[in-house]
Amino acid sequence: MKKSLFKTVGTILLSLALIGFLYVQIAPAITGVDTKVKSHAQNIAETYEPPFLLEGYGAFVNGSDTVATYRIELAESEREVQQGMMWRKHMDPDMGMLFLMPEERMQSFWMKNTYVGLDIVYISSAGQVVSIQANAQPFSETPLPSEGPAQVILELPAGTCAQVGITPGMNFKWNRL
Repeated sequence: MKKSLFKTVGTILLSLALIGFLYVQIAPAITGVDTKVKSHAQNIAETYEPPFLLEGYGAFVNGSDTVATYRIELAESEREVQQGMMWRKHMDPDMGMLFLMPEERMQSFWMKNTYVGLDIVYISSAGQVVSIQANAQPFSETPLPSEGPAQVILELPAGTCAQVGITPGMNFKWNRL
């Protein structure tokens, strides 16, 4: 009699444990709730934002008129160029990131891991605006190519070019601090 009672209780406990295990495995898929805790790396990626480094000033010039001026951060090394504006969650209206490429050629950028919309201004080695990719959408991996050879690329907050009147053919002058 005692053996039979232990066997029944053991079977019930084993069945409950199996049901609990299956519930934990299947419930998130049915309810759409993720029960896993975020990893430390995920939490850092969501909260980290690289600081803006003031490394120069730049200005768009139309003839003898200065159209707009910007504080700029430089991206020169391969690592800086690859990271670009990734992980930045805001940009001041007078802020830009200037990419100095090793050679003048057709260029193409994308918006992977970029939280803010951008205007991407492609500039020739002579300082002339070649083309503009306006309002590039955050997180898009769609290539955004230049329409001609460029050696310098300036990223500005989305809508800036239309707002201040930056157009192809205009000149861009900059200096390093």
